[in-house]
Amino acid sequence: MVQGVENSSVVLLHVDNHDAAYAWARRYRCEVNPSSGTLQIFEAQIETESVSEAPQEAGPLARLRDRQLRHLGIPETLIPVARSVRKETEWDQVKD
Repeated sequence: MVQGVENSSVVLLHVDNHDAAYAWARRYRCEVNPSSGTLQIFEAQIETESVSEAPQEAGPLARLRDRQLRHLGIPETLIPVARSVRKETEWDQVKD
């Protein structure tokens, strides 16, 4: 418990030796989804990568509002990436 803070919790996200734990912490982000209140862990690298640079028709998530995408469990920082996905096969590129 954090001294001076009531109702605080500690969550261990990854336990490893020093160097490996720091490497993991550089690769992943952790956020609380404001819609569901759930803890989300995702690769930070995905944020900066784009799925496709060529202009194409809007994907299936492009018409949804940010609030709706958060409710679906998409972290705030990954909403632009989710909107850029045009085809089902591109989801694999985002996940990998």
